Amino acid sequence: MRKTLVALLGFGIAFGNGCYSGKSLPEIGFEQCSFKQSCEDFRIGVEPCETAEECEEMLGKNFLEHGILPFYLVIENRGESEALINGGFYFKDRNGERWEQVDWAELAKEEHRKAGLEALLAPGFLKRTLYFNAQSWNKKVDRTYKRLMINYNAHVKPGQTMRGFVAFRTPESALRDYCNSLAGSELYFYMQSEEIERFKFPLDCVQSNEN
Repeated sequence: MRKTLVALLGFGIAFGNGCYSGKSLPEIGFEQCSFKQSCEDFRIGVEPCETAEECEEMLGKNFLEHGILPFYLVIENRGESEALINGGFYFKDRNGERWEQVDWAELAKEEHRKAGLEALLAPGFLKRTLYFNAQSWNKKVDRTYKRLMINYNAHVKPGQTMRGFVAFRTPESALRDYCNSLAGSELYFYMQSEEIERFKFPLDCVQSNEN
């Protein structure tokens, strides 16, 4: 009986979960973002994913429970020169502690399947199929998060609107209350065009502002 159940489970994983559907970027524009800044050449909007529901809706997974706080950004280059995001993004909480930025690979690995382990536990006739299905799944996950995340040194061409996510590793003290952690914090980064400009966004808890 147990062997039959294991076989059925392996069959379901091998042929039922071999396709990763991916996730598209949200259709959220500058005006819809909770935090906004404008200058002569740029309009930039920031939307924190501060609740499990927002993470699920925007990224398809609750990364908060894995200690990762994502932000959605819209960057509009309205100038005549190409701009470079110079050196990544920075998040500082109200105590002055800077959180570590994480790249696409950190988010992708939370959705990776353990190909070797799945193959090891599967019935013999399914091992090879299960292994390659899991490997295919992981490659699609990687491609998805490379596309969703804004690169540390991305170029924004004149007239281009760049949309995507940045994310930060959260300390233990913030894991249970992201909304409170946003109050008094700030997100900032540097854009280099003809000169280097610093964009700083003082943040607050969006949920409390809406109530």
